[in-house]
Amino acid sequence: CLAVNEIESCYCDTIRRNHKDLKIYQDDIRNLTGDKILTDLNIKKEDIFLIAGGPPCQAFSSAGRRKGLEDSRGNVFLSFLNLINELSPEMCIIENVRGLLSAKIEIMPELIKGSQFERYVHLGKEGGVLYLIINMLEDFGYNVNFDLYDTSYFGVPQKRERIVIIGSKNK
Repeated sequence: CLAVNEIESCYCDTIRRNHKDLKIYQDDIRNLTGDKILTDLNIKKEDIFLIAGGPPCQAFSSAGRRKGLEDSRGNVFLSFLNLINELSPEMCIIENVRGLLSAKIEIMPELIKGSQFERYVHLGKEGGVLYLIINMLEDFGYNVNFDLYDTSYFGVPQKRERIVIIGSKNK
């Protein structure tokens, strides 16, 4: 792992204790750019094999208000996708809550309005957010697959369903 991004200081403290030499961006991901990361790490795009992450899920969770991309936390997902596009790794892995499967887009997100991705926004349709994410990744050159997993089958001591999206530049 070359670097991590986390906004919460207590989580950054834990990462620092366990990975002393790891570059930590303790900041909102919306403040990061691909160029900054490449410069800071003194690497080229070709040096990055994988970007993995779990953008904030509160905006899509059935336990919340489900405001999706209208919630500022939901828009972080779009910033994460933009970073994947800027850095263009061979693969990307994205984890999020089950609610992403049915999340709707009710209002055109400002980050999408007028962009090439506007054509993928289907207002008011269940699964509209996932459709947008998959199509954005495909436009970035990724072959995309996703599935829903019950993490209790992977050692998590509770039933916790998560969607995992995998993008690969190779088939």
